[in-house]
Amino acid sequence: MKQFKNAPRADALSVSLSGLDAHLVRVEATITQPPAAFEITGLSEARQRETRVRMLAALQALNVDLHRYGASVRATPEEVARRGTFDVPVDLTILAALGQLSTASLKDTVVLGELAFGGAIRPVRGVLPGLRRPIAHGVTRAIVPKGNAREAASVPGIRVFVADQLVELVRYVREGVPLESAGEPPPFPIARRLLRACTAAGPRWGYYPSSRSGCCSSAFPSPERKNDVIIQAIDNASAEAIAKRIGRRLHEQKR
Repeated sequence: MKQFKNAPRADALSVSLSGLDAHLVRVEATITQPPAAFEITGLSEARQRETRVRMLAALQALNVDLHRYGASVRATPEEVARRGTFDVPVDLTILAALGQLSTASLKDTVVLGELAFGGAIRPVRGVLPGLRRPIAHGVTRAIVPKGNAREAASVPGIRVFVADQLVELVRYVREGVPLESAGEPPPFPIARRLLRACTAAGPRWGYYPSSRSGCCSSAFPSPERKNDVIIQAIDNASAEAIAKRIGRRLHEQKR
């Protein structure tokens, strides 16, 4: 795909997860010379196809027909980007490369979210661990799906805003229309009890959220990371159940 000389380009930051390890990913879009084609590199083939379909449909909902243009999108570093979903930053960088907005206002900001065909921003998994790592790289703000607001509000040291529709985010970047804050962190009385239980149990017991339900359900032998993962026990009922389970096992060990 041949690029224009001095081809318009734009970039934005996002996050990819490998287990509970978060990695900062840069998404860059470049407008290329017709004939029109849309190319994504850095993602697995399946994610490329899914991302292409969703983001083209979301752009059409904004009356942007990318079929008239050529565009190249790259997510780096590729070895970690392959696991991520970057629909929202992809659409924002393409709109910026087309000259319809500027991503300068997204400096030191990570953008998360998956798009529906009509432009709705769907929740994604792993927001809490995903936001903890970028803080160490100087990231000060995050924009996440509204459905992830409660989880994202739990992360200290970063300002979190939420959006429910791509058009809201476009208005924020283009016109400065304020986004809704993620709100106050939820209370974690049961999660703290669970953390104390795991600490008392010693290095053999630690838990992380289930990929399906979002609650704690599986064990891993890494005591140095308990503080990072147990705080994700946002579902108090699930945390309560696991705290009781750990208590029973401790009791059995003492017998």
